[in-house]
Amino acid sequence: IRKAGFLIDGHKGTGKSQVLNLLAMWARRNGWLVVLEPNPSRYSKEIAEIKRSNNGVYIQNEFAQQFLEAMSLANRHMLEEIPLDREAYGTRAIDGESVEVTRRLYEPLIEKTVDTEVENDGLSASQRLQKIAEYKRQVRIPSMADVLTEPQNVWEIVEFGLQNESYAAQAVAETLLQLQRQTTHPVLVIVDEWNECFPCSEYVSIRYDNTRFNGYIPAYHLSMPRALHRWDGHKYRRGLKICATSWQRYKRRDYRPELLGVKEHEIRTVRNFTQHEFANYVVYMRLMNILHNFPAEDLEYYYMLTGGNGWQARRVLSALY
Repeated sequence: IRKAGFLIDGHKGTGKSQVLNLLAMWARRNGWLVVLEPNPSRYSKEIAEIKRSNNGVYIQNEFAQQFLEAMSLANRHMLEEIPLDREAYGTRAIDGESVEVTRRLYEPLIEKTVDTEVENDGLSASQRLQKIAEYKRQVRIPSMADVLTEPQNVWEIVEFGLQNESYAAQAVAETLLQLQRQTTHPVLVIVDEWNECFPCSEYVSIRYDNTRFNGYIPAYHLSMPRALHRWDGHKYRRGLKICATSWQRYKRRDYRPELLGVKEHEIRTVRNFTQHEFANYVVYMRLMNILHNFPAEDLEYYYMLTGGNGWQARRVLSALY
């Protein structure tokens, strides 16, 4: 499929999450490695320990371990079969960001130090460049690659992150990168509530005072939403990324997915039920003993009342019948 993936959109209660669950079931039955994140909003709404990295990313190692544990439950045997891409391994820092990006943070400090030496020792331009290169080589970025030096497969990265909380966020980033590069198994990455990776979180920081965030840390500055928020399905050599929106907390007023790289042909809209589908849905709820005394003659009335919306229908009918 020559797409970055699909964004499943639709109004509240149309069944977007159910579509994702059915896709996950189909993929697992057909031998796909499925990475499912059903509730990324919890990473910004539930409070846990965070640590700020030099990149300005807030590391969530506790949540990262929970993510790794959930991913390993159904996928361990597949992860063990995926050989390590050594070229990609170790290219992420402990906050999940690129090591090269982290290294560049030290460049102004190195240049300032070398310029001081130039003034004091009268170094030439070529000697200045040599000094800068020497200091850059001496920069050491903390990484799980220094401890787990020679993993043989992707599972060993996941296992290391589960056993060492301080490296869990990096293990998540390294694992997702390895899944992008591998071709052993077809991969399906599913992210529900994708739009919840962007608003302000419940975490506060004085660094965001007097900004448009009003003191709250934006969710995409937290390591776990940051690992999931990119529209990067095209990077999976043998896989696909499917996301869905959620409108439980927010309105669609500022919803512009094109700003995030989502093209119009990559959006799939889940509509409300037709009248025939609504009738089948009511029958299903009766078979599941959700409804007990629903009057069939009122079917058309409740269809118009709920607009064919599944969530509204279940809420209204289960309360009445």
